[in-house]
Amino acid sequence: MWLYLIRHGEPEGARGRGLGHLDLPLSATGLAQAEALAASWQGRAPDRIYSSDLQRAKQTATPLARRFALDLKLDPRLREMALGDWDGQPWDELRERDPAVFDHWAEDWVRRAPPGGECFQALHARNLSWLREVRDMPDAGVVLAYAHAGTLRALLCEATGMSLDQAFTWRVDYAASFALQWRSGRFEVCYANAPRFESIHGD
Repeated sequence: MWLYLIRHGEPEGARGRGLGHLDLPLSATGLAQAEALAASWQGRAPDRIYSSDLQRAKQTATPLARRFALDLKLDPRLREMALGDWDGQPWDELRERDPAVFDHWAEDWVRRAPPGGECFQALHARNLSWLREVRDMPDAGVVLAYAHAGTLRALLCEATGMSLDQAFTWRVDYAASFALQWRSGRFEVCYANAPRFESIHGD
């Protein structure tokens, strides 16, 4: 099985803001990133394309799904971490507004949730449910999953055995792809944070 993890393109108006389940569309730059990424795919069509059901992920996945006339499988388990009351708010303002609450969360963001949101550990749990389901398919083939920075970091930690506290070791740019291969009972990362798809799984 080959698994490609892809972050969505640049969203509209997201700079400096916490973005969880707030459903923003792609910016003009993000739409161009999605088209360029799809055009870089070489070889045979993927077997399955999954996406978070948030529109910034769907819009990034659509050009490649359309190119190969594949159904886009939407799965809410691939959503970004829920930020609750903080969703869409500028990070600087959140810190200034209530530094005690913000610092309490920041001290242990893996296990503590923003007000009304979820912690990174909870995000990992629902991402893991999806990963195990796909990984255990007998004929998974080449699978693509379009999602979010938090989702990709959680999946990469799981795939490589890293602690969740080390999630930000992974740089995850807009419209970047990661390729993993499942063999001999473990995932191997073949490339990371690439601005285009690299042809590694054969035709």
